[in-house]
Parts: sequence; structure tokens; C-alpha cells
Amino acid sequence: MKEEFGKWLFDIAKYVMTGVILASLFSNVKEQWILLISALCLVAITLASGAWLMRKETSKTAKKKIK
Repeated sequence: MKEEFGKWLFDIAKYVMTGVILASLFSNVKEQWILLISALCLVAITLASGAWLMRKETSKTAKKKIK
């Protein structure tokens, strides 16, 4: 379940980045840097969350959970 949610967060990050790139190409936004900074922050948060959810457990942590 956690891995599927992590993959979903990766997809969200891709969609946000694609949307920002397309919006910056086709729109006439005066404060474009605000859009880029906020999108980069959102992408970083979703990528980090997705990577954290998809991480593999090491053998040491798995052994600790068994005990």
C-alpha cells in the first residue's frame, strides 16, 4: 500500500512539473518566478515523500521488527 502511494506521489510531481513548464511557455505571467519557486517546492516535497514511502527495509530493520 505504501509503495503504491509513493508511486502516486511521483506521478503528481511529474504532472506538476509538466504543468508548470507548459504554463510558463503558453501564458503571460508577470511574476513567473513565484510560480516556478512554488512548483519546485511542491515537486521536492512530493518526490521526497514518495521516495520515503517507497524505501526498502534493510535486513537489520526487518530483523528488529520480527523480534
